[in-house]
Amino acid sequence: MNAFSETIIGDPEIARRHVDEAVDLYEQAGDRHGLVTALYGRGSIALRVGDFATVRSSAEQALAICDDIDDRWGRAEPLSLLGFAELMGGGSLSEARRLTQEALDLYRELGDIGSQVVMNPLSAIALRQGDIEAAERLAVDTAAIAADTGWEATALVNLAEVLMAKGETAAAAATLRRAVTRALDSGLENWFRIALRDLATLAVQGGQPGRAARLMGASRSNMPHYGLDPGIYQSIESGCRAVLDEETVAREVAAGERMEHAEIVQFALE
Repeated sequence: MNAFSETIIGDPEIARRHVDEAVDLYEQAGDRHGLVTALYGRGSIALRVGDFATVRSSAEQALAICDDIDDRWGRAEPLSLLGFAELMGGGSLSEARRLTQEALDLYRELGDIGSQVVMNPLSAIALRQGDIEAAERLAVDTAAIAADTGWEATALVNLAEVLMAKGETAAAAATLRRAVTRALDSGLENWFRIALRDLATLAVQGGQPGRAARLMGASRSNMPHYGLDPGIYQSIESGCRAVLDEETVAREVAAGERMEHAEIVQFALE
């Protein structure tokens, strides 16, 4: 479906139109397996723009269809969406963990490596719950599964965030630099921007406020809603403004926003 590629690298409004058309076509054709896929696409697009009500309604409709047609495997994708909605939409972390674990178990049975990585926020959930040991174990396992695949960048960002939480900043920075190049090589624009955001956090912590401001500006361009965590960005901005004047911060942010991919990579890897 065109909507899926637009969700990852393109315009979410175009993706929304495509997926709405797909939902209508599958409904008219009475193709319920196809409808489950289209509803998953609708939920994925809604997740990108922060429309958690649509994420939940699409996933719940898809799950109901799967139960009706006894499609056990089809449950994995809507379950993972519900897990993301709980994690990112202000829901219950314990419920997010339960839903995501159920989805992950199905993905493992299917041998679906890409989905195990992309739809596996268990490490992030454990990190938010303060369970760093579990977060690290999950992140390391996911990175091993994803090695040398197109989804490696996702796993590397998750691993880097665990390393940041442990205070292992040098290892986190090296992991994020790998994530930047792997994400761009794989066309994963969303994880490219999230890796830049996390590098901005490390730059603030490392006493490089100008670099942090520029990386922050670069990261915000085409960032999905779920990457625009206000707590993270407020911390970066506060760190920059504690050292630099407002005009300098604004100038560096604007410079980052104007940078093309090749310039961003060169700057991020310096």
